[in-house]
Amino acid sequence: MSAPISPVVEASSRQDLCEIEATVTSGFEVVALQDAVEKLGCKVVRGRGRIFIHIPVKQAEKVLQLGGVDNLYVVVKRYEDFNFSKDQLVLQGAVNWPNAYHICGDNHEKAWPRCQQNLDFVREKRRVKGRSSATCDVMKWDVTNLPLRDNTVDVFITDLPFGKRLGSTMDNRVLYPKALTEMARVCKPKTGRACLLTHDRRSIAKAMQAVSHLWHRGIVLWINIGGLAAGVYMLHRNADDGKKERKEARGGQNSAAGQ
Repeated sequence: MSAPISPVVEASSRQDLCEIEATVTSGFEVVALQDAVEKLGCKVVRGRGRIFIHIPVKQAEKVLQLGGVDNLYVVVKRYEDFNFSKDQLVLQGAVNWPNAYHICGDNHEKAWPRCQQNLDFVREKRRVKGRSSATCDVMKWDVTNLPLRDNTVDVFITDLPFGKRLGSTMDNRVLYPKALTEMARVCKPKTGRACLLTHDRRSIAKAMQAVSHLWHRGIVLWINIGGLAAGVYMLHRNADDGKKERKEARGGQNSAAGQ
């Protein structure tokens, strides 16, 4: 009969483990998990676009033997009270640029209350540390019908639906042009900007063609999001919405008609 493990030994063994997160290409999570189990012989948990490896600290270097992963991260701490989601974009902005005013919106019934919880959490942490409060408000809205006045926003930062877990590429081809048109309405002409993250290259390309009189594209940075190749698009608001070009076109037509 084996002797029972004492709580002290059990706790010590848990402390000797570390958790490593590895990103993989979506659809190959099972292959990456099986490879990790075979090569490392430890507990591996599968997620979407990633796997989580629980391995003794002294053997952590063995994860470098894995060939089917893109990036490796050591999980230092998990925050149970903080619901990480899209709102971390605006929260990071509110924390790092306290002199600006930030507004966060979502149309999902559960998303904006969670964002408010996160905002309250951040504000309390800053209050305890004697720092200024995060200047940010949260509301429910539809990106195609924003409750904002014309020409009032300096910068939009948004994580557009990829068409994977949320929606589809067909939905995106309808949503993207409407969203960009509405953002152009409330964004300041000439100086306004929009920073967009998406994996759906075709939908954003078609949308940009449809709203070229409102926006022109700047730099594009390619990044890895959970194994997906995504682009960060920087858009710049046009100064006159193409009115000058349309006026010249009408003038040319009138001249031709007069002749």
